[in-house]
Amino acid sequence: SPYGPHVTLIRTTSNEGLKWDNGSLHHIAAPSWKAGHGGSIDLVHIDEAFVLESDDVEQGVKPTQITRRSPQMWVTSAAGTARSTYLRQKVDVGRELARTGQQSGMCYFEWSADGQAVDPMDPSVWAQVHPAVGFTIDVEAIAADAVSMKPEEFARAYLAIWPSLTPARIVPD
Repeated sequence: SPYGPHVTLIRTTSNEGLKWDNGSLHHIAAPSWKAGHGGSIDLVHIDEAFVLESDDVEQGVKPTQITRRSPQMWVTSAAGTARSTYLRQKVDVGRELARTGQQSGMCYFEWSADGQAVDPMDPSVWAQVHPAVGFTIDVEAIAADAVSMKPEEFARAYLAIWPSLTPARIVPD
């Protein structure tokens, strides 16, 4: 990498990261309620937020950002499940702010077929709702997963379609 000469690897146990020539640090923190405590963090990236069942991680890192001039927290994920309460709240708030035209406090991007009448097996749908298709993900790779995964899980993972949260009825109407 052309950046190699400007970075030093940190390989101490539980403190892995990168230290840049200008003093900037990149560290990985385990997702917990105390993640990030003790420092001042400019950028937090919570990836695959669908696995979080509470806002513990955010509660752990937000106080570390309060003294920073322009902190950012990025929450990225595929769609979640009934257990994904943290991400569901972020999606609901983001959609509402986008609907009402809110222009500060939160930036919300969504690539999803959630709520749309689409054929989840149609490659043109994949390309419309998944920004990596044709760039870092081949259509053939998605097609292989489409036939090997449960349909609801495929729709969640690749089309950001939240599974139905309505319990199945035992007695039909």
